[in-house]
Amino acid sequence: MATINKDEVMKSSKWIRFFFMVAYIAIVYAIVVPLLIFIVTIQFLFHLFSGSHSPQLEKVSDWLINFLGECLIFLTYKTEQRPFPFNAEEVEASGENVVESSSEDLVEAEDDSLEDGEPEVSKSS
Repeated sequence: MATINKDEVMKSSKWIRFFFMVAYIAIVYAIVVPLLIFIVTIQFLFHLFSGSHSPQLEKVSDWLINFLGECLIFLTYKTEQRPFPFNAEEVEASGENVVESSSEDLVEAEDDSLEDGEPEVSKSS
């Protein structure tokens, strides 16, 4: 009979993962699935009365389906990467694309483009 390694059972990383697994199961069961059912119903009503679906709801359902897939992959141990909003890699990756500049840099860039003979383009609503 195999013996149980107490050190293996007491690893905090396993218990943290268990906590996240319970949290994601609760989120999927209580929020994501009912929300998807609601979107399916509304999309059917759009299709029934207008003959087409709602592009805005399609974007929301795409995001929810992606989130649900990430949750299932995490819950079935296919990956150790946690889904949104606890995904540390997404937070780090989004920070890499941030470019900081001061208002002085922006004013100088505007002045340079005006001096080059480019016409000023105004945006009107």
